[in-house]
Amino acid sequence: MECHFGPVAGLGMSFNSWYPPVSFMDTMTSPQMIEPVSSLYQAHTLSVPIDHFPTDPSYEPHSKASFKLRYWFDATSFKPGGPVIVFLAGETEGTNRLPSLQNGIIAQLTQATAGIGVVLEHRYYGKSIPTPDFSTANLRFLTTQQAMADAVYFAQSIVFPGLEKHNLTSLTTPYISYGRSYSGAQSAFLRVKYPDTFWGSIASSSPVKPSWDFWQYSNAIIKYGPRDCIRKQQAFVHVIDVLLMGKAKCTPAEKCSAARLKSAFGVGKLTHNDDLAFALLAPLGGWQQMHWIPALNSDIFPKYCKTITSSSIVYPGTKRLRDQVRLLIKSSDAADDAQLTISMLNLIGYFKATTLSGCRGCNPDRCLGMRNAKENARSDLRQTWRSWRYQVCTQWGLHVTGSGTPANQRPIISRLVTPEYLSIICREAFNITSEPKLSSVLAYGGNRMARDRLAFVDGERDPWRPAGPHGFEYGAPRRKSSITRPFLLIDGGVHGWDTFGVWPNETTANFPPKSVQSVHKQMIKFAKAWVREYHVKHSRRTKAVGSSAGLTS
Repeated sequence: MECHFGPVAGLGMSFNSWYPPVSFMDTMTSPQMIEPVSSLYQAHTLSVPIDHFPTDPSYEPHSKASFKLRYWFDATSFKPGGPVIVFLAGETEGTNRLPSLQNGIIAQLTQATAGIGVVLEHRYYGKSIPTPDFSTANLRFLTTQQAMADAVYFAQSIVFPGLEKHNLTSLTTPYISYGRSYSGAQSAFLRVKYPDTFWGSIASSSPVKPSWDFWQYSNAIIKYGPRDCIRKQQAFVHVIDVLLMGKAKCTPAEKCSAARLKSAFGVGKLTHNDDLAFALLAPLGGWQQMHWIPALNSDIFPKYCKTITSSSIVYPGTKRLRDQVRLLIKSSDAADDAQLTISMLNLIGYFKATTLSGCRGCNPDRCLGMRNAKENARSDLRQTWRSWRYQVCTQWGLHVTGSGTPANQRPIISRLVTPEYLSIICREAFNITSEPKLSSVLAYGGNRMARDRLAFVDGERDPWRPAGPHGFEYGAPRRKSSITRPFLLIDGGVHGWDTFGVWPNETTANFPPKSVQSVHKQMIKFAKAWVREYHVKHSRRTKAVGSSAGLTS
């Protein structure tokens, strides 16, 4: 039967062909914000080498060809001597970052420093595609190192249309990189690896210390989420894991098997138990999508919590499952609690109304299954999911799991969600059977990374915080913030809260939140100081001097 995928009600997402309904990519976007901005900024391209490292054997066979790297810029605040501030777009289409040029942090920084704001698209995303397809062989040029070299090449070569009379390369102009999430780490790496090209770098919500098994992702949700909601989620995971792992205590006649559980969730034909366990964590991804800007804010997680903590049945169609669900709960050794039964019925109803509604007319294995060798192997340019997944499989890991949760902690993600399970796609899509080469990104310093004019900005409640420089409970050293080495934490902030902004006529004493306003002011302060420092150091220049920074992988 042909599948008809559609928008998943309440989750604010659509299924991409067969692709599983859970993603922790930083693709935060709002058509309400992006569509008006896209028409304001013209897309430009710069021809850059596909292969910056012709002697590195990991890119063999090498290529001498070039491709068009897309970028946008805003020079409305520019005055000679101002910096170029480059927003590294990261693992999404560059247009998704354009609002920052208009009234976000890039606009605020360029206005304060008389600079030029740039959004630089990442190779293999959007329309910056170097190869004719996304086959494993052609993805060999998709590494963080090649993308960093793109940024360096841009800084050393760019001639901005309309500003041809100005030498605005990094030889004569202070360049400051900015990134958030993955590109936040990339931004930090640029300051470490290419300090002669990038005078300063800002890393927001940056996972600079990735791991293969990133079970710590859920810790922020457990710590800061509503207590009753978290307790319910932990109880669900216990019941579901006991049943899906075949540890239930009941007689055969009582029918408390994994098959019975899958049937209750409407996926009785789903072959693999771990696929259900994975699909059920979808609403947890809504935590990192919560934002102080209404147009960007996701209500997925709050709505989910409201549903599973309701004292009454939210979806009347689940009432018929009451006795069956009560037996399943009892067989898991969970307390025979009438309220837990209601909550689990609401979980089932929510799952059917959201995740499962996107599988209309589709076999659940194709819609929810991680194992699909035929579909995973597709590599034409429509398979845009392959780019970030390839980076995860080769360099970054960061698999959000439940299996790594310590035995003495109650997880909110099923322990059936393991790195091995999440790596199935690495094997089927790319024939990658080994763990990612984390050393290729950890080499820049991990969560102890520090340089002058390298700023770290994080959200207190960001689930990615354990992988970043503010992950104090996970080996990151506490630091004192300074103008030279800013180290800022947004109270109450989640993921990338510093990136976007609002118009002055929308601003009040408490909007943006005071913690965001404070961080924005500090970012403006240190950026201005960095630019002044650059000009003090280079004040005796009478002409552009210096040699280009040699690129090494």
